[in-house]
Amino acid sequence: MRRRILSALVVEAGSAESLSLRLGESLSYISYHLNRVLDEGCGVIELVSADQRPGSEERTYTLKGDVFAGMTSNSDIPASLRSALTGLSLGEFLAVVNASIESEAFELQDHSVFEWSAARVDREAWLEFCEASMQFRERVKAATDRCQARRPANSEELQSVVIGIAAVQTPGPLHIDEG
Repeated sequence: MRRRILSALVVEAGSAESLSLRLGESLSYISYHLNRVLDEGCGVIELVSADQRPGSEERTYTLKGDVFAGMTSNSDIPASLRSALTGLSLGEFLAVVNASIESEAFELQDHSVFEWSAARVDREAWLEFCEASMQFRERVKAATDRCQARRPANSEELQSVVIGIAAVQTPGPLHIDEG
């Protein structure tokens, strides 16, 4: 259920009540699991608004925009939630890339790219990949920060993009051309 809540928050911000309606689950069930994610203190979701209603307060949450950056190495996120977020992250990333390709949006932006490669490497090369990943994250964050400093978040000139990188050990040997 927590993975479903986080998936829903990728698409659109929501309160326990709106998530309950979107996911077709009882409000108490959604509230319980939403509070469990909040109680973990791992900072994957953030409060967007808190609207006062007679006798209650409706809190609306969203998934943090940079939640997936560095997530797999973030020891503040419990391992069980980290695993769920990793699966969610990959699924959402591939869904967005696939939708972009199918809608031909992929071709609209110069230099759009989706590529991957496989290799057999030693520990030293693996550590180089890890370092490159950290540098990649830092450069993406710096570019995003510079963009936010230049333009307000609601600027019509802004484009929605998804940027990803992955390096994982495969569960078994790959049959690849090592040339």
